[in-house]
Amino acid sequence: MTATLLSAVGRPSRPWKNGGGETRDVFISPPSATLDGFDWRLSLADVTEPGPFSAFPGVHRTLCVLEGELELQVEGTAPQRLGPNSPAASFPGDIAVFGRPVGGPAKDLNLMVRRATHVGSIHRLAAGPTPALLETVCTQIIFAIAPMTVRLGAAEYALQRYDALMFSPKAPHGEPIWSSLPAIGVTFQAG
Repeated sequence: MTATLLSAVGRPSRPWKNGGGETRDVFISPPSATLDGFDWRLSLADVTEPGPFSAFPGVHRTLCVLEGELELQVEGTAPQRLGPNSPAASFPGDIAVFGRPVGGPAKDLNLMVRRATHVGSIHRLAAGPTPALLETVCTQIIFAIAPMTVRLGAAEYALQRYDALMFSPKAPHGEPIWSSLPAIGVTFQAG
């Protein structure tokens, strides 16, 4: 497997597309893409005030709350409250979505993929061995929610909080990924 460490140190912040908050790219593809021109994007967002989510026509969004609680109101559905133990929430980027932090600021991890060309998902992973999430996936990311160690085959990586390890599965099918602590798994591929 080939792997790239995406360090949390030095990630620049940028305003949300609608100007309502701040976000930090974990990775954006292609790396020179704008917020209107990416194929896929993984980012961290700080939600400090209630407000609408930015519109991303043609994009599918999946978010996972890392800190605090977030009440999410997706157009046409009942409000849902998300926290650090909740499954990820998915929705089209071109419908109205409103977020409200509950009891203080919230931080979430967002995966956005261009619907016409890519598919992606976010999963909470338990500590220990984890089989490859999808054997056909082009790229996977392990996102650390605390300092941890990740083993990919014979290689071992030390990750700090909010570091990410991006890799392409080139090892034999079924080779496990091992992590010392629970983490977030992100998968995406050309669809």
